[in-house]
Amino acid sequence: MVRFTWTEKTDDQGDVESEEDEEDVESEEDGEDVESEEDEEDVESEEDEEDEANLNYDDIALIKPVVDGTVYTTPATIWVGVMLNTLTGEVAHHSANDIQCFLRSSSM
Repeated sequence: MVRFTWTEKTDDQGDVESEEDEEDVESEEDGEDVESEEDEEDVESEEDEEDEANLNYDDIALIKPVVDGTVYTTPATIWVGVMLNTLTGEVAHHSANDIQCFLRSSSM
């Protein structure tokens, strides 16, 4: 079973450039030394590995997404795979009833 969901932006939302993109452009213009950046990245990656080893994911607060716009959700779609010569009318009827019971019990 699958349900597709997407958000359509409101008209007043514009495209926002990330700060990282702006920093990349500025550093290229300044002509910073690429080798020194690589050395800094090596030190940071070692620190990241140590931090990750001590990380407890249960201590991280849950993040709830902020939805800005209209949310659309499709009805539930159920794909039923059937092998050749294995489905009779009676079995299909029972399967359809089971699927309907499932959907009712899960409030869909």
